Amino acid sequence: MEPENPDAPHILLVSFPARGHLNPLLHLAKRLASCQGNHVTVCTCESHGKKMRTNASTNSGLADPVGEGFLRDYFNDGFDEGDECPRKDINTYMGQLRVIGRQNLTRLIKKTREDSRHPVCCVINAPFLGWVNDVADVKIPNALNWLQNCASLAAYYHYFRAIGEFPILCDNEPEIDVRLTGMPLLRHDEIPSFVHPSEGPYGFIRDALIEQVRALCRGEKFCILIDTFANLEKDLIAHLKRVSLEVDIKPVGPNNRANKSAALTLTTSEDAAKNNTDSFLEWLDNQPPASVVYISFGTISYLRQEQLNELNFGIVNSGLPFLWVLHGPEFGVREARATAPDRNLGRGRLIDWCSQDRVLAHPALNCFVTHCGWNSTMEAISSGVPNLTFPQWNDQVTAAMYIGDLYRTGIRASKGEADQKLDSRDEVLRCAAVTGDKAEALKANVGVWKEKAAAAIGVGGSSDKNLRAFIDQIRSDRIND
Repeated sequence: MEPENPDAPHILLVSFPARGHLNPLLHLAKRLASCQGNHVTVCTCESHGKKMRTNASTNSGLADPVGEGFLRDYFNDGFDEGDECPRKDINTYMGQLRVIGRQNLTRLIKKTREDSRHPVCCVINAPFLGWVNDVADVKIPNALNWLQNCASLAAYYHYFRAIGEFPILCDNEPEIDVRLTGMPLLRHDEIPSFVHPSEGPYGFIRDALIEQVRALCRGEKFCILIDTFANLEKDLIAHLKRVSLEVDIKPVGPNNRANKSAALTLTTSEDAAKNNTDSFLEWLDNQPPASVVYISFGTISYLRQEQLNELNFGIVNSGLPFLWVLHGPEFGVREARATAPDRNLGRGRLIDWCSQDRVLAHPALNCFVTHCGWNSTMEAISSGVPNLTFPQWNDQVTAAMYIGDLYRTGIRASKGEADQKLDSRDEVLRCAAVTGDKAEALKANVGVWKEKAAAAIGVGGSSDKNLRAFIDQIRSDRIND
């Protein structure tokens, strides 16, 4: 960490209270705090704040110190402590969070501006919180930490702004292909699903994304920080800048590779207990190099029972050792999930939680069976691990196309839940047990991208320069304020 600078800006990062939003925001916060001695506070709802605390004696009314110049703070979401039932109705929760969360976040920001030696001078929010830039009576520069790829951002931007390149999708003609400047042709089932009129069970996410894009179009944010790197989406980033998107776009990833501290991920006490019980790293240590199939579909995406069964049989029949993570649902989204396979499956291990970064970095890993969420995609690329893709919806189907057809770092086993196709156990076995020239080509391609990712995040790399330029801009605006 660089020495503390008394004139350094204080940056507040605000996250939606979900693991897939908090963890990447914590990675970004660590980088910001480590760069030029900045003061950084990560903020989310108190309900998740309790899960983030590792010290049981921490007073819930105070910010948690994480490191020099780095704090975690929390605001109330308006629901009673311990009452999780309202939080399972995501539409009710989003409405309450907008009203009560905005009030309490405003108080928190005002408090830092009035009482602290280092008042907040910039706010960065994760998606789903488009209202953060509009906290009442607080005029502070606001940036967005975008947690999907640039391709999805471009699709949302062109569609919701009704830009001519993007055809109008409608219920009676949903199978329309799309070609946008800087992107390969997207088939109808490769377009982020939230631009389709049929929202399915995820309408709340679509509404949140629309709100976020509208905020960008109104010029309410001065910068978008994207967890990608220049070489990965170079043409598309250049195109978005050319079409005069009202904000600056800075690829600053992969953030997970810049931070090695496991303490910065959202690890609950329950997670830690499962981790100790399962001893997944010790198990990995006992497996041959490049042999283990790692399977995880995140905390919201899941496979239907029939597909889960076929995946189970295909992986078991491959004879390869496997590590399978089955998370519980967040926010009550599709709680009636498929039944987990038996925990005693030959050479495999079934666990409830693991540190994904540490698993992907392990030399025993052979491939990653993934839902293609962008966090997982970036972690796999930056770790040099090939993918077997089972996307379900939204940006996942777009990322799967890029992984299989553009980056050539994985095999597309499925095209998404809209496809309604059942991949048989034989097809799963064929993909998981790929050998010979094809396997070598995959490993070579992902190795090249791993090196490019490391170069981008290293000192003087494109992502490192972009993050420092962002900080310099904040510092300049603060001095001239």
